[in-house]
Amino acid sequence: MTNTADIAREADVPEEQIHPIYVRVTHWINAVAILVMIGSGWQIYNASPLFDFNFPAGSLGGWLAGGLLWHFAAMWLLIANGLVYLVLGLAGTEAEIAALARALKAACGAGGTVKDGVIELQGDHRASAQAALAERGLKSRI
Repeated sequence: MTNTADIAREADVPEEQIHPIYVRVTHWINAVAILVMIGSGWQIYNASPLFDFNFPAGSLGGWLAGGLLWHFAAMWLLIANGLVYLVLGLAGTEAEIAALARALKAACGAGGTVKDGVIELQGDHRASAQAALAERGLKSRI
């Protein structure tokens, strides 16, 4: 029995990229920042005299003030990274809009252009454009 993954591999069809590169980069930056926050959090916890348990001596920061500095630096990295992710995610790149315009023009068999972030198609292709957008999981209004 042949599945679709085998067919794509046999036909040398490149695998579709699921997430844009900025999503991958921002998620890996978050992973590093969280690890830094965990390591520095261990140091902050170790500096407290209230608890009898201590984490390993290799905690990040070396002492309370150093642990706090690393912790706050990682916190600011998470905030800045979150803002980058949010801005890039909401804005949509010109390349993504241009790629969607090419797909719509091919689906409708019409010409068109992108002006100021708006896709304009030549002719009355509202129904076919809406169907093409629905295939991609996008909502549209006529």
